[in-house]
Amino acid sequence: MNIKLYPYQEEVVNKIEEKFDQYLEKVFKQEIPNELPFVCFLKSITGSGKTAMLTATANRLLKKSKNTIVLWLSYSKVVVEQTLKNLPSKLNPLIPKVEVYPLSQLRSTLPTTAGHVIYLATTSTFNINVKNKEDYRLIYDKGEDEGGISGWELLKQRTFAGEKRKLFIIYDEGHHFTSQQVDMLLELEPEGIILASGTPTYAGRLGGLIKESGQKMEDLIVAVPTSDVVGEGLIKTKLRSIGYDESSSMGEIINSLIEDLNKLNKLAKKKGLSNLKAIYVCKTNLLETETRQKDNLDLPFEQRKSPPILIWWHLVDKCKIDPRKIAVCARVDFNKDNPPDKRFNLFDSSTKNSDYQTFLKGKYEHIIFNKGLLEGWDDPLVYMAYIDRNIGGDIQAEQLIGRVLRMPERHHYEQDFEDLNTAYFHIKANSNEEFKEIVKKINKELENTVPEIKNEIILASEKDKLTICPTRKTRYFPKIGTINEDLAKLNIQYILENKVKDYSKVSPSFVEPYGGRTITDIEIGKKSPAISKWEKLASYNKVSVKDVLRRNIIRINPRALDLTDFNHKIYREKLKFPIGVNSDADNELKIIAREIVNTFMNTIKLITAYDNCKPIPSISINKKKDIYEFDNSVHQYYSNLNPLEEEAAKVIDGLGLDWTRNPVFSGYGIPLLSKGTTKKFYPDFLVWLNDDLVVAIETTGKSLLQDKIDRKLFKIESFDREKAKAKSAIIPPSKVVVGVITTTNKKDKYQVYQVNENNQPVPVSEAIDMEECVKLILETV
Repeated sequence: MNIKLYPYQEEVVNKIEEKFDQYLEKVFKQEIPNELPFVCFLKSITGSGKTAMLTATANRLLKKSKNTIVLWLSYSKVVVEQTLKNLPSKLNPLIPKVEVYPLSQLRSTLPTTAGHVIYLATTSTFNINVKNKEDYRLIYDKGEDEGGISGWELLKQRTFAGEKRKLFIIYDEGHHFTSQQVDMLLELEPEGIILASGTPTYAGRLGGLIKESGQKMEDLIVAVPTSDVVGEGLIKTKLRSIGYDESSSMGEIINSLIEDLNKLNKLAKKKGLSNLKAIYVCKTNLLETETRQKDNLDLPFEQRKSPPILIWWHLVDKCKIDPRKIAVCARVDFNKDNPPDKRFNLFDSSTKNSDYQTFLKGKYEHIIFNKGLLEGWDDPLVYMAYIDRNIGGDIQAEQLIGRVLRMPERHHYEQDFEDLNTAYFHIKANSNEEFKEIVKKINKELENTVPEIKNEIILASEKDKLTICPTRKTRYFPKIGTINEDLAKLNIQYILENKVKDYSKVSPSFVEPYGGRTITDIEIGKKSPAISKWEKLASYNKVSVKDVLRRNIIRINPRALDLTDFNHKIYREKLKFPIGVNSDADNELKIIAREIVNTFMNTIKLITAYDNCKPIPSISINKKKDIYEFDNSVHQYYSNLNPLEEEAAKVIDGLGLDWTRNPVFSGYGIPLLSKGTTKKFYPDFLVWLNDDLVVAIETTGKSLLQDKIDRKLFKIESFDREKAKAKSAIIPPSKVVVGVITTTNKKDKYQVYQVNENNQPVPVSEAIDMEECVKLILETV
């Protein structure tokens, strides 16, 4: 598998490396004490590819020196096992020529291994009061073969060929980093510490050291843009939380869950997906109805009442689920006289039967958890979660969301398959108030981490109100593609061949990196002012010409990379030459990168296409919720309209034209060619003026205007309608025009932006009311 970073991931790696380079420059200038290592926080949501980004970051940092060590830590043993397996295999293209070992092999490998080495361990290894004897021996026991030196001392010394190796620390799930661990790991004198977490927090001790150094915490955070993660199709776009009160039994809720799962599996099968999965979260050895009463271990298995066993029995006996597809990942107690059913697949961390790889090989489709949720495990095929009423108040919302968030096949589904973009929570609560409290937790987590994902709230009594809203008229939207790719590629090749120098043949001073320092001369015993001067200092920060161009193209417009061939035989060798960060060559290449992007932008054109077009599909609505009925829309009802969208929709409907609401991610996306990492734009409304012309209307607040007009207003060429008629029975509109309506400082007044003949976005109105805005857009196309 040839893994490749997404543009947003590569941009994150670029930012971390740049922050490291800036740190070195500040140390050179003596602006921060060199006793404090480089510190960076990677804020990364579930499904964004955190491990891949950390791997690529480690590779960038390792390139800056020789024989360097990376100490890779995680709170979860499961995550350590996964990373240990993946670094030498599927992640290897991101970090080649690096040895990977568990920290348990430190003594046998560190003294003899040349080159870069990564050691992995759980964070508990570096707790002072190590409770796990294996962890204690790993760090503090003295090895006889190393002359009585402990693993800890060996790691502190880490000499090879007479020199001390540099050390970087990667701390996955960085919110677990304790003050005690800060002090302990700083004894190792690392070059840098990178902490990755969905919610960057830091130990008080670390925060204090950063503050003392004069740095600001917010300057040390690199955040993964969640809109790009969603836009790439890596995570689902909607959650549906269904609440059940105490009158609903566990069995009834599970039946409802299985019914939803079966519906989704029918769609999944048509898309070639494996069977989708469900998780069940509950307490383990307490009775389902009485939170304080323990289950009776003296009863036979079939008479036990603890939730995991009840859920298992219901799935097997009532839902007819093959027990080979069910796993229980929790501590469920048994005594020797009343063992579990032989078909009961128990993975209990307190027993030998807890091997994570064995669990993975089982390919289980129904997994029963306690509130720990097997930290570190996730599966993109998980679509359903049952949350028992005695667990809802204890569950961590971020853990729960993380288990269902990933998207199979890493893309969203459109039209009749858009339900495959939704994850379901079936929540049993003692009351509606408790359900609302659980939902509040989920919504708060979504708001903080993934605001693009919406949580649809439904009470069980309303579930039958979820209905399909069919189309009442047939309308088509053309596919939109690009032309002139070959010409753009040739133009970019010309730039690489003729405008990028062979820097091996220029003056060394042009390509040398530098830091700098201030030297102050003070004459002792005199009151005369100190004399200061600035001088350059050589540093070891060098990157290849190719990497400089690549990272700057990504920053401006990653789409240009698709047509940039760095490996052409005419110039590939000169692109390998290393040049210095902040050198004159570096600055020159930044200008060339911008020229490459401008060439791409000025050459590529959008054009409509008539082939493989599909009609606007039916949609799902909840008639119990706030819905809006319209007369002329493709569907009779729409829901979840914000006030601005509602006003625009009513005006459009009143004009008597065919129109539809266009859902984000699952609707009709128009490719974006301009700068930024998102690839498609989903206008709020599509309006058909006639069979050959559709107008896409976007509404937005004034604060978001610049992004809308910079990225989403453009001219789209039309296909030849007469030629299309000879080749296709169904001809969609050949013309697509985009207009943006934005709020203004005046109440109930709006402004219209459209693209002019030079393909430039311009305002075409003063502050006018919504009806005038819509009519203006439709009249000027």
